Amino acid sequence: MGEPQVKSLELRVERNGGSAAGTIDVDNIGFVGSIHNNMTIVPADPGAVASVDAYTGWVYYNAGRYEKAPYIKIVKTATGNAFYDTILYPGAKGMSPKVTVTRLGVSENGTALSPSQASGLQMTITDGGHTYTDTYLIAHDGAGTTRQYGSYTYNGSKAYIRSENGVVTQTVTDPGATLTP
Repeated sequence: MGEPQVKSLELRVERNGGSAAGTIDVDNIGFVGSIHNNMTIVPADPGAVASVDAYTGWVYYNAGRYEKAPYIKIVKTATGNAFYDTILYPGAKGMSPKVTVTRLGVSENGTALSPSQASGLQMTITDGGHTYTDTYLIAHDGAGTTRQYGSYTYNGSKAYIRSENGVVTQTVTDPGATLTP
């Protein structure tokens, strides 16, 4: 597989806090002048994040403009391909939701798959006294094969499931795909 290499992902943000687990709370993310621009960034594999640093530098915007702006750099050390399955949770300025992400095991015919083939992410979100669970299922190599994502079986390329108090309240799947709990 080779020696570990440093892989980095850069996002333009203004940071207002964070945690040792790699969660980053930001006041601004996105384009200058955006009014809905507040976000919490939560990596699916916080133990694999080597560092999270804030910088000020030149950021490329639409229409070929570069502007001086703050950004963060998330560094991950990995052998082979590196994957940044990351949750971006938007909210109001000064928000403080609790967002936790768990990577679901993904398998096909009993064989475990890598994140390059498929990802299953489950988030528990507590915001404003309300707690709910969102689950995302993503087949990176296309649809059509039935796979096990944690407790779900699915044959599409992507799906979203929202649960409240253990009851599924919303699902979004590919047309014609089958999702079973």
